[in-house]
Amino acid sequence: METSLLSSLPAEIRNSIYAYALFEPNGVYINSEPALLATCKQIRGEASLMYWAVNQFHANIREQSSNRSFCRWLKKADPRLCLIESLVIHIDMPSIGPEAVPDDGPSEKSPCGFVNLMHIVDMLRQANWRRPHIENVISFRLNGACDSETFESIDAMSEDLQDHFRGSKFFLLCLVHGSYETALALESVDYCDTLGEKDDQIQKGRSAHARSRLLSASIS
Repeated sequence: METSLLSSLPAEIRNSIYAYALFEPNGVYINSEPALLATCKQIRGEASLMYWAVNQFHANIREQSSNRSFCRWLKKADPRLCLIESLVIHIDMPSIGPEAVPDDGPSEKSPCGFVNLMHIVDMLRQANWRRPHIENVISFRLNGACDSETFESIDAMSEDLQDHFRGSKFFLLCLVHGSYETALALESVDYCDTLGEKDDQIQKGRSAHARSRLLSASIS
């Protein structure tokens, strides 16, 4: 790169070029990197941090898997996690799907799938995000159901959809408050109000964070 035109440009201009070249409007999946980062050591050193900062990341998690690939990625990426603005966790959970459970298999309402994936939530909580509110970075999609719907809107859905959206909420609440505190809230008499209040705080915080990012982007 020493003799290239790119290397002769000011660092600010090179960073702008990297941001434009590395940004993917539809996001990127973990464990994949663009060819640009393999060009040379200097470009990788300068551009890799930009790649992590400008993109939304996606990860697939499966109920019937140990998800070792994701666990390895999370550990390897730990020094750069503080750069990520958005990580969407897509969870495939057949145990609460309407067609995937055999007659002699576990109930569609079985909590086993949630229990089996709690180690993923624990790893996310323990990772080095260097941010006070990781719920502003991480979001969940359980069988395609997002974690941003209100409990009121979920109550108006079909029973199958309710399971998916409430499951997504459960992962979000465990991420923020921990599985133990979330389980205690579920066992309380007024659990609907308790969980609703916790979720309202999360969604308000997310909205404020999004407004702050838009303001910062407009200023810069």
